Amino acid sequence: FMTAAVVMATTPVGTVSRITNIANQRVKECNRIAAMVTELGKCGVVCRETDTGLEIEGCGIAPPASLAANGASIECYNDHRIAMSFAVLGSLWPSIRILDKDC
Repeated sequence: FMTAAVVMATTPVGTVSRITNIANQRVKECNRIAAMVTELGKCGVVCRETDTGLEIEGCGIAPPASLAANGASIECYNDHRIAMSFAVLGSLWPSIRILDKDC
């Protein structure tokens, strides 16, 4: 779901995407739902945690102004899947820096 979440961040402005029925992702290497909400937020993406997943508001293909101006340092929470998903987003929004490349 994490790669899907970062792709959903690039949907047109005004689009709201939902990923549901993934509550079990809270008890993996980290709380992946909370991690995605936090790290997408650092990128300027409006994202909310729900009871069983998350909602992501699309920002469009261009990076949000706050990301373009300041960049974002992404924590990986010792979960390589977080790093991989933000690497995908970083190929489109180059101001993303992945902090723990060894995870």
